[in-house]
Amino acid sequence: MGGSGSLLNMIVSMRQNRANRPSNRQKFRSDTGDIHYKNHAKVLHFKEVPKEELERIKKDIREKSRAEQRKLTVVFIVVAVLVCTLMFILFY
Repeated sequence: MGGSGSLLNMIVSMRQNRANRPSNRQKFRSDTGDIHYKNHAKVLHFKEVPKEELERIKKDIREKSRAEQRKLTVVFIVVAVLVCTLMFILFY
């Protein structure tokens, strides 16, 4: 019987598509949240940091941020100068 393989593949494909319909899947906000967040009732306890140490930590973070910003600015300026020089040499 000709075409029976194609027909069987069509039936299998339709069955798989039917199983994957959105109406057959569990919804995101249904009971699946309990599966992923079993310990949602657990309360987190964070370490208490004295104000002096907290200020020191903030100061360190700000200093590192400023240093990183300076580095990026220098790199940008150097690259811009190199690109301008290269364009001047190539197109002049």
